[in-house]
Amino acid sequence: YVGNSPLSNTDPFGKSGIGVGAGIHIVLIGFNGHAITDGTTTSITVCGRFGPGLFAGFGTEATKDLPSDGSTCSAGNHNASVGVGGDVGLGAAEFGASVSMGTAATSATVSGGLGSSVGFSVGVEACYSYSF
Repeated sequence: YVGNSPLSNTDPFGKSGIGVGAGIHIVLIGFNGHAITDGTTTSITVCGRFGPGLFAGFGTEATKDLPSDGSTCSAGNHNASVGVGGDVGLGAAEFGASVSMGTAATSATVSGGLGSSVGFSVGVEACYSYSF
């Protein structure tokens, strides 16, 4: 809740988190997964992506969810979503972004990380997340 008000569960600043992720995309099909924590809740997300690209990467991530309803932040929450996403990486740097609408929330996320990556990927994606 914002200001501990039960009438507003919108997080005006969005959530930030850190974690790990990995992905691979070959021609038109890609998969990626992420484990992110904001210090109180950990979310595991797996996605399948359809669109052009050739990408492989893994490493650490720092994420920022743009302001949205706060429902994806609670423990025990499941969320299936469909949206668009993309990744680009070269060497130790990787950047990703996605916008999705789901069963529990609508979200927009940007992420950047260090690890090992090369290539690009963009497309329509379907994701499943679980928070604990």
